[in-house]
Amino acid sequence: MPLHPMLVHFPIVLAVLTPVAVIAAFVLNKNQPIRKPAWMLALALSGALSASGFVAMQFGHQDEEIVEKVVSEKTIKEHEEWAEKFVWISLVPLVLLGAALYRNNTTIHSLALVATLITLGLAVRSGHTGAELVYKHNAAKAHITYGATAGSKGSESALGKDMDYDHDHD
Repeated sequence: MPLHPMLVHFPIVLAVLTPVAVIAAFVLNKNQPIRKPAWMLALALSGALSASGFVAMQFGHQDEEIVEKVVSEKTIKEHEEWAEKFVWISLVPLVLLGAALYRNNTTIHSLALVATLITLGLAVRSGHTGAELVYKHNAAKAHITYGATAGSKGSESALGKDMDYDHDHD
């Protein structure tokens, strides 16, 4: 079973949570006891986003050869390029949030928020092209072999053959 499809959800979820944490840190910035922990949380989420993105990207590179058996290289490259932009750009908010932790500066905080929103946009685009690989171009078919699915109901549908549905669900 390929790990890339399971791992990609972590950076996407973290790309959604990080701007929320930055906005919360902005709101809590005036509260001295909570200020630093709020920015630390945003920094931790951003670090986890970048790290999980790099891990998912490495597993994606491993899957590329297999998936090219059923999906055009051009289509895979489009997803790969968006994913690489997403992961590399995710380092920008990480650096800015590190600076925000040590410098209580509105400009740095604002730039960090903008950077997390740009990263979120790239995550959405990368996720969309990945979903197209699976649902539009049937990339999952590359990982299914007849031997692995033989004997299970509906398994032949993954190979493009007639499906064996249990219509009355009993």
